Amino acid sequence: MSDYKRGDIWLANAAKHTIGGQEHKRPVLIISNDKYNDAGEEVICLHLTTDTKHEYGISLDYKKDMEMSKLADPSAVRFDAIGRYKTGIFEKKLGKVKEEKIAKIIERLDSILA
Repeated sequence: MSDYKRGDIWLANAAKHTIGGQEHKRPVLIISNDKYNDAGEEVICLHLTTDTKHEYGISLDYKKDMEMSKLADPSAVRFDAIGRYKTGIFEKKLGKVKEEKIAKIIERLDSILA
């Protein structure tokens, strides 16, 4: 069983994920289901941004949308910024998004894929 669950927000050291290898840390939201997450060492994530008005962003209301949050700034989930990440790049858990909000995020992601 994995420590990485759908709805978790983790701080990722994206430098370990990119070609340049430069220090770059960013929060990401795990959107892959727990069966997928438990099967290997990778998860599917969406990036977070502090641009809460972004055209492809869904704002997070810390009180309404989250079970727990250690995010320092108001944030939005970028449903157009998806990636597969090795769990070894995650440094610390920053939050947990409620399943109802995850469903809305998945719906918006589907809207640009369908």
